[in-house]
Amino acid sequence: MKRITLLYASAVAAIVTIVFATAVTILGEYSLDFKDWLKSIFGHHWTTKSIFTMIVYIGSFALCYIYPHRSLSSRRVRGALLFLLLITVVSTIILVMFFAKHYFG
Repeated sequence: MKRITLLYASAVAAIVTIVFATAVTILGEYSLDFKDWLKSIFGHHWTTKSIFTMIVYIGSFALCYIYPHRSLSSRRVRGALLFLLLITVVSTIILVMFFAKHYFG
């Protein structure tokens, strides 16, 4: 049961982290004030985003591990992993399209 909880917590934490990183990246490109705020924390916006991303992953993982879903099963873990794959692909497409639009005008 511990292995299933670890897998599920990691998958959910990765989903939350990918959504967070995608949103912060796009928000930073639209808002110079936000990007400047990110720079002011650790010296560069990418450094701050990376540290915040690690904090989001660790926090999400800890919450999901400490408070696992009541009916945690291998089927639920498989669903979380498939959703993680979907979120990864969708976020990648969103970022590629965003930066292509940003680059090409």
